[in-house]
Amino acid sequence: MFETYTALFNQRGHLYHQAMKTFPDARMAEFNAVISWLDLSAGMSICDVPSGGGYLSNFILDNNITFNFVETSQVFANAAQNLCDDNEQKNGSGKTIYNNVSCDSIADIPLKDSVVDRVISLSGLHHESNTLGFYKEASRLLTDDGFLVVADVRQGSGVDTFLNQFVDQHSSMGHEGRFFCKQTLLDIERCGFDIVDSRVENYTWDFSSSDEMVNYCKMLFGIDQADDKLILQGISDCLGYTELENTCLMNWELMFIKASKATFTG
Repeated sequence: MFETYTALFNQRGHLYHQAMKTFPDARMAEFNAVISWLDLSAGMSICDVPSGGGYLSNFILDNNITFNFVETSQVFANAAQNLCDDNEQKNGSGKTIYNNVSCDSIADIPLKDSVVDRVISLSGLHHESNTLGFYKEASRLLTDDGFLVVADVRQGSGVDTFLNQFVDQHSSMGHEGRFFCKQTLLDIERCGFDIVDSRVENYTWDFSSSDEMVNYCKMLFGIDQADDKLILQGISDCLGYTELENTCLMNWELMFIKASKATFTG
């Protein structure tokens, strides 16, 4: 049975957030890759959909950005609100602005038309049933020269195997992700976009040891029906990893897509 993003993370979002707080730099390469695709400049407004606990914002160095955290999971919305409160206390009336936007559906986001320069979605769409609705909503939200950047698991990849087979078999909640493929590009174009770029980014999730790597994956993906030895074997079989002194690098990849609003001539 397909588990929606909202239902899934209302149940296990606290464990996901714990993993991200315990190992905040594990996915640094992934977040930096996303930021490089966004082509940000001062004064821009970003819509992160779904935003989780606002993790991407921790890697954006420019302090003149409006960051809209869009969430349908109450667990993550609460975490994002804490981030907003902390930012307000630290910066007061500074240039960085965090907005917490809670909604029932990412196809119906309570923001005005043409108010954001970038819409980003990182690894959140594979649990959404109405991706077409999201792409149309992204087009509505974006300025005429804005960009949509989405990154998610590529169908048929080792990450697909790890999540939809290993995690699915060893988590009491299972895992049934709908991953990116050629149809994804066609769907985005159907919803009012021109594809600017599309390619797979390969990088690693970084830890100090294989024990940290296993613990992180256990919390992040809700793997509660496998011991540490089996999880390590699953990572090795599906993804591969390299362990050196004080370093453990787990292979990961995502398919990135960048799209601009289509220009219609008549």
